[in-house]
Amino acid sequence: MGGSPPVMNIDPNYTPDFLLTHTDGTQKFIEVKPQSKIADEDFRARFIEK
Repeated sequence: MGGSPPVMNIDPNYTPDFLLTHTDGTQKFIEVKPQSKIADEDFRARFIEK
């Protein structure tokens, strides 16, 4: 299944790694990044801005 999830105010080119669905029905997008990227402060700052 390609493309972006149907969410308002989200970049149409954005594709999260996972969509987590809790037992109460709420959902959360999950991003997985390698440790080498997470350790980079500049990357973290740009990621948080999004």
